[in-house]
Parts: sequence; C-alpha cells; structure tokens
Amino acid sequence: IAVLITEDHCQDSQTLFSFSYSHYTSPVELTDFISFPPPPPPPPGGPLALSSSHVSENLPPLPPPLPFSSCPPPPAPPPPPGGPPPPPGAPPFFSMGMPPPSTTTFSSSGTSLKKKSIPQPSHPLKSFNWAKLSEERIHGTIWNEIDDLKAFKVLDLEDFEKMFSAYQRHQVGVNSSTPCWDGFCSLHSELSLSVLGEKHNTDCLPSLLNYMQKEMGSTEDLYLSTRKVKELSVIDGRRAQNCVILLSKLKLSNEEIRQAILKMDEQEDLAKDMLEQLLKFVPEKSDTDLLEEHKHEIERMARADRFLFEMSRIDHYQQRLQALFFKKKFPERLAEAKPKVEAILLASKELIRSKRLRQLLEVVLAFGNYMNKGQRGSAYGFKVSSLNKIADTKSSIDRNITLLHYLIMIFEKNYPDILDIQSELQHLPEAAKVNLVELEKEVNNIKTGLKAVEAELDYQKRRMRESGDRFVPVMSDFITVASFSFSELEDLLNEARDKYAKALKHFGESEGKMQPDEFFGIFDTFLQSFAEAKQDLENMRKKKEEEERRARMEAMLKEQREKERRQKKAKAGSISEESGEFDDLVSALRSGEVFDKDLSKLKRNRKRSGNQGLETSRERVVTKLNY
Repeated sequence: IAVLITEDHCQDSQTLFSFSYSHYTSPVELTDFISFPPPPPPPPGGPLALSSSHVSENLPPLPPPLPFSSCPPPPAPPPPPGGPPPPPGAPPFFSMGMPPPSTTTFSSSGTSLKKKSIPQPSHPLKSFNWAKLSEERIHGTIWNEIDDLKAFKVLDLEDFEKMFSAYQRHQVGVNSSTPCWDGFCSLHSELSLSVLGEKHNTDCLPSLLNYMQKEMGSTEDLYLSTRKVKELSVIDGRRAQNCVILLSKLKLSNEEIRQAILKMDEQEDLAKDMLEQLLKFVPEKSDTDLLEEHKHEIERMARADRFLFEMSRIDHYQQRLQALFFKKKFPERLAEAKPKVEAILLASKELIRSKRLRQLLEVVLAFGNYMNKGQRGSAYGFKVSSLNKIADTKSSIDRNITLLHYLIMIFEKNYPDILDIQSELQHLPEAAKVNLVELEKEVNNIKTGLKAVEAELDYQKRRMRESGDRFVPVMSDFITVASFSFSELEDLLNEARDKYAKALKHFGESEGKMQPDEFFGIFDTFLQSFAEAKQDLENMRKKKEEEERRARMEAMLKEQREKERRQKKAKAGSISEESGEFDDLVSALRSGEVFDKDLSKLKRNRKRSGNQGLETSRERVVTKLNY
C-alpha cells in the first residue's frame, strides 16, 4: 500500500494540489493587509471639490435625506473662503494623528454606540487577524463595559509601532524558496496522503473480509469438532463457546448464579463487568423454544445450553439482570456525570465574573483597533476565538517575540494583576473536556434506566414471589435514594445550561452554535499559551542575565590579566636593567675595551688605595704608642 501511495502521489500531485487549493482557500481582501495612500484631491472648483477628509470639523454635517422621498439631499455648504486647497497627495487630517470626529451609531436594540476616536499610527502596522463582532451583537455583553480608549493613555504606542511595523517585514528571511501560506503546504500533504490512502485501502477490504471470514469459520469448526459427541447443544457454536468462557471466569455453579440474581446479589458475588457480560447471553426466544423441546434431556445438555435453560426459568430474567446491573453501575455513572456538570457551571460563572479577563480584553481591543484599518478596525468587540490568534502576529524586529509576548510585558508594567488571571479561571481545563451533547445523552440514559427499574419494581410487586426473591425490598430502597440523587443532578444540569447560555451572550457569541468544549477550550488554550509566553519571557531574561554576568566576569578576568601583565612587565624591566649593566661589563672585559679606556684610571686608583693603606698603618702605630 505504501508503494502504491508513493506512485500515485507522484502522478496525481498536480491534481491534488489544485483540488486542495480550490477547496481550502478563500478570497482575501487586499485592503486587510495593504494600507493604500489616500487619493489626491480633485481639482478645485469642481462639483466634488468638497471632501469629507478635508472639511473642517467645525462645518455642520450633511442633513439626512427626507424619509419616503426620492429627492437627493441638498448640496453641501462650500468650504470656508481664504484657505488654499490642500496640496496633491497630502494625507487627510485624520491620518495625521488627529482623531476622527465623534459620531454616534445605533445597535439593533436602539442603544447608542459612541464613535471611537482611535489614535492613528505614524506608519502602517502589521494587522491583527481577529474576527470582529458586529455592532448589533454588542448590547448586553461584556464589550459594553469595556472602554479601550482608556488603555491608550497608558500604552507606549511609539514603542509598539517599532515592534510591529509593517515596513520591516522584508527583514525577516525565509529559508524555503517556496512560501507556505497559512499552513497550506502541510494541508496539501495531509490531504494527498489521506485521499490516496483511502483510495487504496478500499481495494484491500474484500480480501481482508474474506480472510476474517475464513478465520472465523475455522474457529467455529474447531469448537464443533472438539465438542463431545454425546452432549446435546442447540445453541450457536460461537455463542456457546463464549458463554462457556464466561462461566469459567465466574467460577460459580448455575444454581449459585441463579440465587445471586434472585437475591439481587446482596452477597456481592457478581462483579459489574461479569453482569455486563451476562447480559450478552440472555436466552433469546428461539433459544428458549428449542431448549423447551429438549427439557427432558437436561442431563445431556452442553454446559452453555443448560445454563441458558436454567436462567430462562427465572421470571423476567433479562429485566432483573438489567436492574441489577443498573443498580451496581448507578453510583459510578453519577460520580462521572456530576463533576462535568459542575465544571460547566463553575467555569461559566468564572468567565462572567473575572475582572482580570475584562482588563485583558480591553488591552487586546485597544491594540487590535490601533493595528487594523478599514472594515477590520474601529471594533467594539471581537469573537473569543480571536484570542488564540494573538500569538500569530510576530514582531518586525524579533521573530521570537509575538504580540502575546508584548502584551505580557505591558501587563507586567501597567497591569500586574492580569498576570494571575488563571487564579480566577480555575475550572476552565475541566470544562474544556466536557461534551455537553454526550453529557445530556448520559443523563437521559440514567433517567431512562431509573424509569425502567421503577416499571419492573411495579411488576414484581404485583406478582407472587418465590422463596428467596429479594427484588422488591432491595430495589425499593435503591429507587428512593437514586431518585433523590438524580433529581439533584438534573437540577444542576439545568442551572449549568442556563449559566452557559448567559456566558455565551456575555461575550457576544451565538447561543446554540458553540458547544462548551469548544467555547471553554478557546479560553483554556489561550491561558496555556499565556503561561508559555510568560515562561518564554522569563527564560529570555535569565538568558540575558546569564550573558551579562558572563560578560562582566570576562571583563573582570581580562582586567586582572592586564594588571598582572603590567606588573610582570614592570618587574621584568627592573631586572633587565641590572642584568644589562652586568652584561655590558662582561662584554667590555671580553673585548678589552675596559683596559684601553680605563688603564690609566685603574693605575691611579691602585696607587691611591696603596697610599691610603700606608697612612692607615701609620696611624695604628701612633695609636699604639700613645697607649
């Protein structure tokens, strides 16, 4: 199969490439990524000489058209006299850092939304690929409480422009000669392998099925050949074989199993997994009819046949077995369902109440509006799925720094409380694992099981019970306790549904379009990325501190070596002077220069030293005479 995949992939790569490109790409608006300069103004004096971008803010706005009228609105007032027309190519007033005029829009609920006066960057920035919320969905959400304009007062926008400037994109090198847009290359390879693999796997299915059928037939033949000839068996061979295997694991006689079922296993002889297996070997009507025909030959019946025959003599055997299994399984099923319901309830409450999350969204909204222009800018809110796209925007200066890293640095400086956001959202990881559809299905199954047990209990109460039958007293006590526990679970689930719906509305999401595992999973994934980015920054700081410490140590060692070198040099200089004088003297002696130059001086010195010795001896003699 691997060889076939390789060959077909070589032949069909062009076809698959075109298929994947046409099915997994969508048209992209160029205005979302490229900032075009404003068009030059029309010539003065023309009918369109008045431009909204060049009109002073003091001029009154255009009056709206009359309702139910086809007449055009009256012309705009002329521009104030005396002012020269703007030069060609001059940027409009709003792109010069001045905020646009504050106007008011209305949502579908009639609530007014004040027009945002967002500061304008001095040059184009990278765009933040968020999903903008429509203004109609803002009313009654967290975005009504958020004022991103407050964040601009504390943010260093000049530094932000340096980090995420669009002009520096070309500085980032790409090793591959062929670009890979948005994971398109990996998508193409995965699509190719999956399509080709599926193509060839289907060709192998008939042979595999034939092989499995042959193996199954051989196993059945083996069982039939090894079965005792004298035993009577009317049950299917494979089913009888599996039943014998189960009975050998139980290690109980047929009568012991029968008594355990009648007494509702008060002695705990039957484990849950064994009960589940016993339910697979409930006698069917066809089996019961055949066994009844040979009931006079019970001693000749094979082990599986005799077991099924004796169990069929118990009234409502299948219903009893199901009730017993439900009773044993109920605490476990309740213990699994309740934490999931609580996780949805608590996580919904935490998201609605979290103040740190509101501050975080406020800063993200401010940066997004500062980066995005046109239809993607001036947003009042964004979909929560956009949180996990923050890390996709990389810095123009350092590709290792993303917008998420930069946000954390901003939080460390201006909003330190946000760094501990996970303490307010502790139940998100558990809630992100909950599939509400499966949870509701499980709760409904428990409810159906309880009703089935109640129905069987009513039936058993109306009939005559044989000796040792404990179904009614045991299951009556169980129903009393289980019904109360289940009602608590059901009430908790209803509360969780209601709170989850409020959480969706709180963030402007459509109810019914997003399951809890997806909704909470978005926040959980973001918090994991948030923690990883914090750790990245910590590692970067430690690395920088280590490099600075190493540089200081190297500088100190270099200075110490230089000092020792100077000391050695100074010491070596003094020694060389002394040794130099001695060397000069030896050289003079060897060459004889000392005798040529200083011979007369040497004679005079010897004569002088001789005279001094004579005078000393005379003085000594005189001294002796005096004494």
